[in-house]
Amino acid sequence: MHIEVPCDSIETEKSTFAITKVDGPGYIRYGREATPVVTKPETVFEYGIANVIRFHQVQTNFTDAFEIFSNKYENEKEDI
Repeated sequence: MHIEVPCDSIETEKSTFAITKVDGPGYIRYGREATPVVTKPETVFEYGIANVIRFHQVQTNFTDAFEIFSNKYENEKEDI
């Protein structure tokens, strides 16, 4: 079973196309509430690889307020 949980509408579109190419059953969990867009069309998306999205600082353009780490994210010894 393949499960995707996209963070916003841009990732939802990318996830929908990606899951159609996966062999076997797939499920996309859509958010129920209105979700702000924090990614951009050029944001890296790899099926099965989580992106870490971190608020960086207030910006005029809302999406610029976030840092997005794909598979380059390193542990910073945070407590979850």
